[in-house]
Amino acid sequence: MTITTAFGNIFSNITNFLGFNTDYFFESQSRLIGQKGAIYLDIEEPYKIFNENPSVNQVIRKKSNMFANMELKLVDKNGEVIEDADFKTFFANPNIYQSFNSFLRSYIEQKDVYGNSFIYKNQSSSLQKYPTSLTCLSPRYLKPILTGKVFDQVSMKDVISKYELINYNENSVQYFDTDTILWIRNTDLDNPLVGVSPLKSLKYPITNTKLAYDYLNAISGEKGAIGILSDDNRSPMGGMPLRDEEKANIENSYSGAYGVRKGQRKVIVTKSALKWQPMTYPTRDLLLLEQIDEYFLTIIDHFGLNVNLFSSKSQTYENVKNSIIQVYQDTIIPEADQFCQDLTKFLNIQNGNKIVPSYAHVSILNQNNNIIQDLTQLTSAGIILPQQANEILQTEGYF
Repeated sequence: MTITTAFGNIFSNITNFLGFNTDYFFESQSRLIGQKGAIYLDIEEPYKIFNENPSVNQVIRKKSNMFANMELKLVDKNGEVIEDADFKTFFANPNIYQSFNSFLRSYIEQKDVYGNSFIYKNQSSSLQKYPTSLTCLSPRYLKPILTGKVFDQVSMKDVISKYELINYNENSVQYFDTDTILWIRNTDLDNPLVGVSPLKSLKYPITNTKLAYDYLNAISGEKGAIGILSDDNRSPMGGMPLRDEEKANIENSYSGAYGVRKGQRKVIVTKSALKWQPMTYPTRDLLLLEQIDEYFLTIIDHFGLNVNLFSSKSQTYENVKNSIIQVYQDTIIPEADQFCQDLTKFLNIQNGNKIVPSYAHVSILNQNNNIIQDLTQLTSAGIILPQQANEILQTEGYF
């Protein structure tokens, strides 16, 4: 057991003493196979964790930026690219609110937070070559209505009767046909239909990270006095306490008349014998920041990323380059392939044609690289920060 893990194990006692709420995780909801009616997905706690926990937010945002670099190609059964102007035009802006890259970010973030992603296809006629629009509908508002049948069915209409979209502002409900929604999920171990949030298995890293931040916040914001000015006067009969009026005079002078602002004095001059006793808290001994970093690595690994994609003074160009290639090969491209398989079926692409993802335009994935060009592209795509690019250039000796 590491030192940081040992400190993590005593957090429950510490936080109970300080009055922190340690209930920072959604309760497990057991859904029975063959359940009938509306399914209410786990949404509140995953949403809260994503928006409040910087480690989780940073990792999922990084992954979505990398995933959103995707370009789509339409290919025939032999893998040859089909030049289709309508295809390119449609996917440039799949809906009136988003570009294709923004659409992809919405899709992967909802899938990685909620474990479920719903894509609505607005297609008024089957004669349309491509839909009018594709829109990601949040699991917060969309409820699948199940028939209660799961196995031995030949279509999703036999399993899902419809989808219910709840508009809380207008207090209204809208229904969608089963074939107008593409439901992509992180499948639960025991349920092939309803997805489970990836955050669920990160209960302890996420909770302990939050507690470490809470503890640092309490130490910084509620630490009380920075020290004590106490009487150091001595006589043959022992310590002589300050008189009440003298004590009040010193306290008022110290808190109001002395300081670094304009008009305040810098040195206390008093006839009283005083000594200073600083009040500090051993945050270094608690290794709170080290614990946050350690659990951050767990979260990074959980989502298939690499620590070299995140800010670090020890980064080199080769480390970042090899990490990006590894993440694209092991995580991003496999997920993109699955997404395109589902999208091909959903859009009813015929004659053996299919939609495939492409990241060939990401120069760092090619063999002939220029460091300046690569870092510029990675910064523009949001994969690394400008600060990281400057640190890498410094490490490589460019300036």
